[in-house]
Amino acid sequence: DMAAKNIMNTINPTQPGYNSNDSSTWLVKFDVRNRDQIANMNSNELKSLIENADIIICEWLFDPALSNFRTVLNANPDIIKNKPNKIFMVLNCDDPELTMMSHVNGTELFDGIPSSVVGTVNTEGSILHAVNNANTAKLEEYKNLYPQLGKWLDMALYYATNGPVSYENQFKYALKMHNDLNGGSWPTEWNPQPYNEELPKEMIYRADANGKGEIFTSLESYLEKYPLDTSKPTVGLIERDSNLWAGNIQHFEYITAQFVAQGFNVLPIVAAYSGITGDNLPLNIYSAMVKYFVYDLKADNRSTANLVVNTTQYESNPQNYSYRIDALIDFYFFSVGSGFVDQTNSLFENMNVPVFRAITSTKNSEAEWIISEDGLLWSDTYYQIAVPETQGVVEPLFVATTNKEVDTVTGAELISFHAIPERVDKLVNRVTSWTELKYLSNAEKKIALIYYNYPPGKQNIGASYLNTPETILQILNLLKSQSYNVTDIPGTTDELVYLMQRNGINVANWAPGELEKLADDPHTILWDADEYEAWFKTLDPVAQKELV
Repeated sequence: DMAAKNIMNTINPTQPGYNSNDSSTWLVKFDVRNRDQIANMNSNELKSLIENADIIICEWLFDPALSNFRTVLNANPDIIKNKPNKIFMVLNCDDPELTMMSHVNGTELFDGIPSSVVGTVNTEGSILHAVNNANTAKLEEYKNLYPQLGKWLDMALYYATNGPVSYENQFKYALKMHNDLNGGSWPTEWNPQPYNEELPKEMIYRADANGKGEIFTSLESYLEKYPLDTSKPTVGLIERDSNLWAGNIQHFEYITAQFVAQGFNVLPIVAAYSGITGDNLPLNIYSAMVKYFVYDLKADNRSTANLVVNTTQYESNPQNYSYRIDALIDFYFFSVGSGFVDQTNSLFENMNVPVFRAITSTKNSEAEWIISEDGLLWSDTYYQIAVPETQGVVEPLFVATTNKEVDTVTGAELISFHAIPERVDKLVNRVTSWTELKYLSNAEKKIALIYYNYPPGKQNIGASYLNTPETILQILNLLKSQSYNVTDIPGTTDELVYLMQRNGINVANWAPGELEKLADDPHTILWDADEYEAWFKTLDPVAQKELV
């Protein structure tokens, strides 16, 4: 949206009769829509948007927007070629056939290109994989191999290098192409600049006490300004670079500051979701985590950065390395690591630290979230919770909701995340507890084993087709073998079942006197009523009302 408005503010005022309040006097008008907007448009609205455009650029087209877009095109195949010199470019897309429909003035750019070369976003060694992973070296190779794709690949290279400047140059490139097709004049000062990769893909981002943000591309320079105190725990944070370039980083800054206030060292990483070097090595969040979290035991300790470790070195001998962090906060939707998910999973396993899912809602404002019955929309659970869980990311917590406004000029829905202080406090407290637990001996740790007892009653302890008592008994013995303070373990499952039925059942309200009998048993552990009431009053008033 920012890049589109910059273009309009550059070109339109040069036109005779220009009136900033009258779009009919503008030479260039952008209509910008994000994924959710496209997904939620009805077929007539989306058809009209495509039909009326002279240039269509689909930068990132995945579901749910992709399904709606494809449905409209299937019903109205002519709307992408309904005007002279129309340009239709589909770049990073989960539908190769749709990408291969890209054309300039009706000339199919992918005509004759084997589908195996186009591939998919998940097919290594293919065009779409190179786009999805921002592999500019590979995209340049394809320009030499397939000259007919030159214009499409130029557009893709601007997309791959990301950021407002790259998008401005991409838009200028498309506008100049359309202008040339129409035989118009084009001032040289409007010419697009070649794409560049000056924006880092791996960085540490932190705002100082005055709120001024700063990017660090070396750990050494970051540690000079923010040394790690080895007497304190260190938390890592990972966020997508697209939010930083869009200026949508308030939530990240706030949470970083709250961890600092709690006494943590912080390593807040911002990196590309996906990216590959010319040698097919990772240049994304996975490589950034290795670069900033991993250190060589022979050259460094947690607080020094004499030697930068790369992924090749790390993967060849991971046992030779150690890690600077005690916990990790994951802001990423879907999985972490993109084309290097397996390697990322190995890194998580080797680090052996809890990875927490910090949920940022793209759909609800704070007020909508508070009054909602589900909190998280069911349609979002797969990429917000389910997919991250496959990597061992735990304890999902809402930490930020969305402020939305629609730009009156471009129609783009602008989304900004804003931290919810109470939820951030919850996250910080949880991480504090986990890091404290890490440094306790097993004998000092307290563990609760929770078993299923529903419907209430002595005969309903267990779960469907599972031997719950035997499982619990094995767990108790395993804990004791690992130096946890476990005493008086029953010798048999029958003894354990007797104890569970005597002191650990969910008493039914239709069993008069049973609750009193359970409470009066000297072996039953009770929670003081005054203490419980004091704790209950700390809950959110809405939660209290729901319970009573």
